Amino acid sequence: MFRKIILSLVFFVITLNAEFIGEAGYGYNYYRYTEPGLMKIQGNLQSVFTKLGYLGDEIGLELIYSQTFAPKTKYFGSTMSGIPVNAIPSKDNFWNLDFRFGRRMNMLGSNYDGLAYIGVGYRYLKNNVQNEGGYTREQIYYYIPVGFYAIDGMGADGLSARYGAEFRYMFLGTNKTHIGEAIPSINPSVLTFTQKNNFGLKVYIGFEYEIAQSFKIFTQATADYWYVKDSNTQSVTYINNTSTLYQGYFVEPNNNTIQLGIEVGIGL
Repeated sequence: MFRKIILSLVFFVITLNAEFIGEAGYGYNYYRYTEPGLMKIQGNLQSVFTKLGYLGDEIGLELIYSQTFAPKTKYFGSTMSGIPVNAIPSKDNFWNLDFRFGRRMNMLGSNYDGLAYIGVGYRYLKNNVQNEGGYTREQIYYYIPVGFYAIDGMGADGLSARYGAEFRYMFLGTNKTHIGEAIPSINPSVLTFTQKNNFGLKVYIGFEYEIAQSFKIFTQATADYWYVKDSNTQSVTYINNTSTLYQGYFVEPNNNTIQLGIEVGIGL
């Protein structure tokens, strides 16, 4: 049954009166991750991204990948023992993969095109504070993006506005905290938390210019936001400085992430 569904989808895509589209680009971003009242990580990130897709007369299919690199981020908060620390180097990198399916909006006019879509997305983040008492965290978000993007010719020869907005329903998140890197005596040394029913938002606006037929350059300003509630609680045991065995509880606290960027790229 599953094979028949896949083959039907492949046949549907092949038989569409479709055009291949693609984009690739580079971004420079301000990034801030905050656990209110506890800590924050902020700084600059660079990123690369690409989009591949088919657009039929009415239907569009797209695959989007983005990856950050060369982070220059700092940690502001405290050590495990409660000692305040500021501007400690932190390595923060993440990547996103989205599949989208939707309805083209070219029926709104000859100079107007775009896609209203729904899809499924995956986000992976790895963070490590570079300080004594620091440890590695791995976050995974599974989400459903719902949104649109548009390209508006504005009546200008070759010049178009481009803009879009997206809501992301995060139906499941996992957070793997390697707490044993900071507290060697703790058991378990790796804690896995779950965070459900959260959300994210993304908007962008910019311009593109068609240099030649089916080849364009573009630039756009972007804003990205995530809000995540408290996770479930995990119990641990550990030995303190007086060799006393204690039992404690950990939670991944509610947090929010803001990312503001400028992107440039090329497209077909």
